[in-house]
Amino acid sequence: MKDAQILAIVLASAPTMLAVLLGILVNNSRLSDLRAYMDGRFGDVNARFTSLERRLDELKEIWRSELQRVEELRDARLNTWKSDMRCEWAERWLSETPPVP
Repeated sequence: MKDAQILAIVLASAPTMLAVLLGILVNNSRLSDLRAYMDGRFGDVNARFTSLERRLDELKEIWRSELQRVEELRDARLNTWKSDMRCEWAERWLSETPPVP
């Protein structure tokens, strides 16, 4: 091949190679922008989930304290009923037992 033919081939393919290279560079910058945008969005979502977890932990503690209060109230009522039942049972037993001669 002559030098003129090689030069013609190189000059014919150069614009195509430059267009492809430019497309690759533009696409790479757009992908970098997309990644930065997605990282920001994922950071926001992580922050929202962290605040939601904190709030759920607070609610769990509130429910736990309320449950403890209700259990204490229930135990107090049961103890009162038990003592009332014992008194009634004792009174009934004493009234039903025949007198000792």
